[in-house]
Amino acid sequence: MHKLINGDSKEILKQFADNSFHAVITDPPYGINIRKEKWDNSLPELEIWQECYRVLKPGGMIMAFADPRNYHHLACDLEKCGFNTYPLFCWIYPNGFPKGMNLSKEIDKELLRGNPTEEFKDYLRSKMSEKNLSGNKIEQILGIRGMFSHYFGKANPQYPSPKVWEKLKELLDLDNRYDEIIYFKRNKSHLSLVRENGTSYKYLKDNFNSYTPKTDEGKLWDEYRYGAASIKPALTPIYVGQKPFKGKFVKNFMTHNTGAINTKGENYPCNVLMDSKIDLSEKNYFENITADNYEYCSKSVVKEKGEYNNHPTVKPIDLMKRLIHLTVPKGGKILDPFCGSGTTLIAANLEGVESIGIEKEYRYYQIAHRRLLELNEDVSYA
Repeated sequence: MHKLINGDSKEILKQFADNSFHAVITDPPYGINIRKEKWDNSLPELEIWQECYRVLKPGGMIMAFADPRNYHHLACDLEKCGFNTYPLFCWIYPNGFPKGMNLSKEIDKELLRGNPTEEFKDYLRSKMSEKNLSGNKIEQILGIRGMFSHYFGKANPQYPSPKVWEKLKELLDLDNRYDEIIYFKRNKSHLSLVRENGTSYKYLKDNFNSYTPKTDEGKLWDEYRYGAASIKPALTPIYVGQKPFKGKFVKNFMTHNTGAINTKGENYPCNVLMDSKIDLSEKNYFENITADNYEYCSKSVVKEKGEYNNHPTVKPIDLMKRLIHLTVPKGGKILDPFCGSGTTLIAANLEGVESIGIEKEYRYYQIAHRRLLELNEDVSYA
């Protein structure tokens, strides 16, 4: 039996009895504002984890995905609730994107960009005159209050930003003669370039190392990139914790069937879960990139998602099956308080485990609902 509920876990969990679940397996918000989604602005409230602790059976395991930047916060929150922390699991994959700034380009930008030239100012004034538009009027139209005077060098002289320049070109019928110097000023993140250019994975691949430094200082730092985002992300940590068992662990297990790791046929499983397509000898950042597999998803996820699933952090079904297989006995019952598009519930169905999933965002609840309907299994919805 599987159940999918649309609602806030903080409230829904209060409806469940103490000691109801064998495990909590979930992919909660990371608190990194992914795709500028409001639901990912912060980590889950402590009260939700406290409720998860309450409804877990003694000895029950919790496995929760996290962003590498915020894993320590998640771990601390769960420890505050009473969980004993075990060595983390890591999911490793080949398709992360480095996004650091090209340091030599930034240095060149500082040394070469200069102030707006007199030719640029005269050109801008002539086009304003043709359109009979003042600087104040243009600022009102474009919503750039206080910026227009900078383009004429009266205070903190600077060229327009690329975003403003595009609007100015349309408003004043400007040509492309100053595009190169204006766009040279901006160093977009690679992921922004991908999103803004649509099918521009080829653009990303062709331009990742294509910049040629123009100054001696820039040449000195060629092929350096600024910030930790320059490191290609290739793993997601998974917090592993346990609700303390009562009395002797053997008696606790015999009572609740919790806390054991399934090692059948494996001796001792590894805490590194590797994407089946990863090649550790691969040195090319881009060989595995297609227009379908960004946002740190494997190609297998794209196939699993279907055309209607636009959830940004879908995990592979096989990955979730693996976590369930290791920690939950057949016939057990798991909870996913942040079930997104329903992958944990699908994996539970395939592993013969009962599950309850809660999803606050109705749009993702609908996706999970559709995916579960395709299973033709015993699923209830609320």
